[in-house]
Amino acid sequence: MTKRPLKVSLVVEGEGTISSLMASLSSLVGVPECRIQLCHVDSENLISFNVISSTNTKQLKDTMCAYELIEITNGVVNEVISVRLLNRKVQRKKRYFINPFDIHFFSLPLIASFHKSNMNNTKFYQMVFKMVGWMYKENRMDHDEYPFTLYYVNERGTSSRNISWFSQDIGTPIPIDEGLLDLDQDETVAIDWKPKLNLLQKIGFNYTNWFDIHESVKENYDNLKKPISLDQCFDWFSHNEELSEPIYCSTCKQHEKVWKKLEIWKAPPILIVHLKRFMYFKNRWIKSNRSVLFPQTNLHLQCQDMISPSDSDTNSSDKGTHDLVFDLYACVNHYGTMSGGHYTVYSQNLVDKNWYLYNDHQVSHLEHLEDIQSPAAYILFYKVQGVENSFTFENTPITPQNHDNPNQETEFDPQSYPESTEEPSTSTCLLS
Repeated sequence: MTKRPLKVSLVVEGEGTISSLMASLSSLVGVPECRIQLCHVDSENLISFNVISSTNTKQLKDTMCAYELIEITNGVVNEVISVRLLNRKVQRKKRYFINPFDIHFFSLPLIASFHKSNMNNTKFYQMVFKMVGWMYKENRMDHDEYPFTLYYVNERGTSSRNISWFSQDIGTPIPIDEGLLDLDQDETVAIDWKPKLNLLQKIGFNYTNWFDIHESVKENYDNLKKPISLDQCFDWFSHNEELSEPIYCSTCKQHEKVWKKLEIWKAPPILIVHLKRFMYFKNRWIKSNRSVLFPQTNLHLQCQDMISPSDSDTNSSDKGTHDLVFDLYACVNHYGTMSGGHYTVYSQNLVDKNWYLYNDHQVSHLEHLEDIQSPAAYILFYKVQGVENSFTFENTPITPQNHDNPNQETEFDPQSYPESTEEPSTSTCLLS
């Protein structure tokens, strides 16, 4: 008896490709990529074999299923074919207009791969019997007859091949004999179960209770709920990313795979970190509410100065790694979705060092600094320690009207804050 289907979970990059997905799947289940058939399965149990390896993972829709194929021996590739197997239950209607049969599909479709030249009808029944063995009740495996009948059917599994939809036909039965199996690549066979034998376990029609669950499912689900650190975000921001399209190389004279890498070479006195919480996926914008743990003080950022060839007056000895220490002085929060939401700001006053919450026209003192750390954090503002003493803030207004009484709420008057004559140097960092 074959094993039950296995549900696995894979974490892939938003800009990843099917080829990278296949590599991860092969490593997880221990099956070579050449023996894995990745397919689309839509809501009507239709299987599409045409999954392009370069397809972006964000373009995937419906349910993805992977099937293990037989090993090709002696280099004979053309003799190996793959066909679809649809589990169905057929009942005759008491009342009908055109077709007297009521067809119900259950479980996901299967794929059978075999050497066509060596396959007859009896061997095919035996192979299918082993493939669906996990569906039988344990005490009914020794039944003296096949619990199903196999039919040649069309792609949808509703009638015989090349028969119109309104025909009173559920398929052409495959006899149990030594005759040659009449199947070609990508064709479909229906498994019609005999309900009177009562051999099947309870299997849901909507793909429930029919698979084993790999430990990766729980592990990845739990990881998605865990907070991530700002250091992890910086690592993801600067890691190598394979571009989806090859680029022409003038040296190689051909298109080659290209990787992109972003780095922070030199940090400014003011660092703005924009957390990438919105992503376009399956034709809609989704928001990630995952918590990001960020330090309020002593953020260490190591950056190496990048000296451009045009900087002729810059001494090469200026190159090197500098460990800069930043403190948080403001945090913008976002609540809601992309189409409708609300912004608030936590900000530290430079004079009294107290934190305030700015919510539209309301300004209130923040008593619990741990409130700054929340899943709503969207944009973080950091400054290098000691930057207040530099020229950057010489003309920047910093005193609110109520700084002497921090517990008092007041309306914020923009007119009381004169414009600065100089803008501070900033750097924006998009983190995903």
